[in-house]
Amino acid sequence: MVRGNKIPDSDAEVPEQEYISADTSINSSKRPAVFNIVGKEGGWKKGTINADIGGGRFETATEYLKEQGVTNVIWDPFNRPPKENAAAVEKIANGKSDTATVSNVLNVIAEPKARDMVIASAASSLKAGGAAYFSIYEGDRSGQGHATPKGYQLNRPTKDYVGEISKFFGDVTVRHGVIVATQPKEIDPHRQPVFSVHHTEKEKSTFPAHCHAAHSAKPKRQMTAGRGA
Repeated sequence: MVRGNKIPDSDAEVPEQEYISADTSINSSKRPAVFNIVGKEGGWKKGTINADIGGGRFETATEYLKEQGVTNVIWDPFNRPPKENAAAVEKIANGKSDTATVSNVLNVIAEPKARDMVIASAASSLKAGGAAYFSIYEGDRSGQGHATPKGYQLNRPTKDYVGEISKFFGDVTVRHGVIVATQPKEIDPHRQPVFSVHHTEKEKSTFPAHCHAAHSAKPKRQMTAGRGA
């Protein structure tokens, strides 16, 4: 096992996701709330790197963190071209990041294994002593997931995700509505894929125009790609 995974050829099965997340990237003029909450808690430190997992197509968070002296690196295959995602992995994977944010991402993923991949990617990106921040859109809080016009919504309260996140972090708490995860666990990349996604034909047919051509090739077994916000 390794702390901060190297992303080698892996025997791990890359999870598939039935519903893509591209249309849930909606913060065109307002940064996601998790960035404000972390800022009020003094979580942003000048000269650090934040891994923005499933950070969407917009730059509001990146611009805000730049003002704080933080480099924000977005990894999001449903909203960013493959070359950009590959470059992002080079910058944040293998324990290169001081913090990680996963903003309203887990709640739009129906498949537990696909959620595990996102959480594991956040854990594997962190340096020792780093922290990951997960925000959740709770929907109607019924716990009854269903498809929506823009993808999928789990409708689960924030506390319901603590167990899943705890598989990859030693300390997980909920503060001010945000799940704060520290003490990332060692991850065996041959058993648990990170920064990977297997696109189905159904998914590829609904990619945004700016990503469609780049994803038109037959997907490999493991790809440096991930989740929309």
